[in-house]
Amino acid sequence: MMDASKFFFGLEKKNGQSRFIHALRSETGQEHRDSNEIWRRAVCFYSELYSSDYKEDKEMFESFCGGLPKVAVETNAELEKPLVLQEQFTALKSMEGGKAPGIDGIPVEFFKEFWMGMGEDNSF
Repeated sequence: MMDASKFFFGLEKKNGQSRFIHALRSETGQEHRDSNEIWRRAVCFYSELYSSDYKEDKEMFESFCGGLPKVAVETNAELEKPLVLQEQFTALKSMEGGKAPGIDGIPVEFFKEFWMGMGEDNSF
């Protein structure tokens, strides 16, 4: 019988192979199998993909966003103020249970339970 760690190592190795790029076809149709060449071409592709030749076009921006409602100056000043601890606690109390408000996966119930000890340390 195979021991558990050997079994799971084999599974992980197999999963790693399925995520590995074994070949890459260039824009000219040529197939590349050398790992260094695959790496180089992938870096070039994504560098070009995420580079921008953006030129600001105020006329286009205005035609797209010009009709959107704007926040009043007074309202904007209010929105820019730092959050008050009581506002944070009020928002926390209004949250539905069984949910995690952030990407850390910590549920609302945790924050409600430990708010008194950690409320001032939170940086929202």
